[in-house]
Amino acid sequence: MYSLSLRSISKQQSQPSKLICPCVPGTPPYYSNFSLKEPALVIKTVIDGLQAYFDRALGNQLLYRFERPQYADIRKKYFTGQEVVVGQTEKEMSYIYGAEHLLRMMGEFQEMINS
Repeated sequence: MYSLSLRSISKQQSQPSKLICPCVPGTPPYYSNFSLKEPALVIKTVIDGLQAYFDRALGNQLLYRFERPQYADIRKKYFTGQEVVVGQTEKEMSYIYGAEHLLRMMGEFQEMINS
């Protein structure tokens, strides 16, 4: 269960003290049940694309201003910091940020398509 609603995040500038699971890669297993010619390939490709876009868009397009200092701290801790060992301890942001941020991204798609 999510600890904060979208309204409390956007209107009251509240942030979750602990980031929420499921993270982005854990969100879409439901979609693997659809019948497609090559479902494993299609589903994996779509999920990989969403995850890559999420990782690139999170910091500058999906977060509110007041969330960005927390993002900078988390990015330093898990991706760019001195203690991060490349290939071992580094984590993309999609493995840390939860479904509420993925839903923000999905909401942005309609605006991008219309423009």
